Amino acid sequence: MPSQKIHSSSKSTLPFKTGNRERRQKLHIVRKKALDNTRRDERFRRRREEDKDPRLREERLQKNVPLTLERKRVWDDVNEDTGDGLGVSVDAGRLKRQKTGGDHNELDSGKPANQGDNF
Repeated sequence: MPSQKIHSSSKSTLPFKTGNRERRQKLHIVRKKALDNTRRDERFRRRREEDKDPRLREERLQKNVPLTLERKRVWDDVNEDTGDGLGVSVDAGRLKRQKTGGDHNELDSGKPANQGDNF
């Protein structure tokens, strides 16, 4: 479901520019309400379609992941022969997962989580 350009109704377009401040404000409010209504209708149409076919919702959510700074970051490839490693940008979590062999945590290995904590 690609993002489609919202088509405005005849009420939401401004056919002319008016010099009257109050009239301009009223026209802006009418245009804004019409645009909000078309967006709302689009949302509810998409929701009805996704209720019929949940696969559409999953595809939309997978595609609409926001690009954060962490997701935009480009990590350097790190090998054993990189030297001192100063100035290298490394994803430590990914390296740890590679060393341990996947999503393996302490609870699955049979060790207690607080093995060294004696308070």
